[in-house]
Amino acid sequence: MSRKVATITLNPAYDLVGSCSELELGEVNHIQTTGLHAAGKGVNVAKVLKNLGIDVTVGGFIGRDNQDGFQQLFSESGIANRFMVVPGRTRINVKLTEKSSEVTDLNFSGFDVPPQDWDRFVTDSLSWLGQFDMITVSGSLPAGVSPDAFTEWMLRLRSLCSCIIFDSSREALVAGLKASPWLVKPNRRELEMWANRPLPAMSDIVNAAHELRAQGIAHVVISLGAEGALWVNNSGA
Repeated sequence: MSRKVATITLNPAYDLVGSCSELELGEVNHIQTTGLHAAGKGVNVAKVLKNLGIDVTVGGFIGRDNQDGFQQLFSESGIANRFMVVPGRTRINVKLTEKSSEVTDLNFSGFDVPPQDWDRFVTDSLSWLGQFDMITVSGSLPAGVSPDAFTEWMLRLRSLCSCIIFDSSREALVAGLKASPWLVKPNRRELEMWANRPLPAMSDIVNAAHELRAQGIAHVVISLGAEGALWVNNSGA
């Protein structure tokens, strides 16, 4: 039986991707542009799921002034679109890769979500998300959405769907963890920030992951860069 999956991206972005031999601070850098893509963590997840033949629906916010790239992506990919359009522009994130493979991210700010639009999103999203078997909530919070408001929405979402996958950082990560999602995916640095201590050894990471599990989170997946990933659940690590 096919599973129905929804991905929520509250603060998507256009990814402007380029490369250069070496990035020189304070100088004029000539960049080879390799693409401008409608993206964001949940949008990227939806692309992969669609390519795997999964029935996927996307939601969140996009800016009215530059929405065309997202609308075209969803239309051409056959992805069901429940994004809410808000005043302003969706942000642009710049990703620069040097010859050494060092990647520098420049993440710009985008639209503000007015309180009335957040209230409208909460009402609308909770009316349709209950029909899905799995929901991913990914990325940062846009300006105008407080961590407390996000926590309240996540708790209500958790009552609708037991299988929520959560991937965020900073204050959004802390706020979303309060809803005890089914699976969370911090990276090592984000886990250290949550634990408020360095985690130099693998055993330290495992212990911190079990601390998260003690809050009612069944699966903790920690991405470790070149070292791969660590998956901690009731069966071990």
